[in-house]
Amino acid sequence: MLAILIAFFNQMSGINAILYFAPRIFELTGLGDKAALLQSIGIGATNLVFTFVGLWLIDGLGRRTLLYIGSFGYTASLGMASWAFFTEHFRIVPVCIFAFIAAYAIGWGRRSGCSSPRSSPTGIARPVRRSVAARFGSSRR
Repeated sequence: MLAILIAFFNQMSGINAILYFAPRIFELTGLGDKAALLQSIGIGATNLVFTFVGLWLIDGLGRRTLLYIGSFGYTASLGMASWAFFTEHFRIVPVCIFAFIAAYAIGWGRRSGCSSPRSSPTGIARPVRRSVAARFGSSRR
């Protein structure tokens, strides 16, 4: 049950919406079409780099600490982005979006892949655990 809840909250974090609508979000901030598409490439690079940072930190800090860091980071960054859109301070929105991607990659992004197999009993339905982890783990990209 814990693995399913982790995967569920992983999907509800908003990462899919940010990744899918990134060019449109950057266009709304006043960036041109080409700059918005280049920012999307930067999002992918940020996700890759901070995924490796999260993998490096997971043994030293632990999964729970990374989950707290990631949750605080993406809550703060999305809060700042919504404030920026509300007050029309569009210059900080790209920084907030990149901070969200970095916080997600360090926290929840690594948490679901590492915890889903470990949170289920080993003798019960190993193929089911793997399929649930693969289903929810692969749809966030």
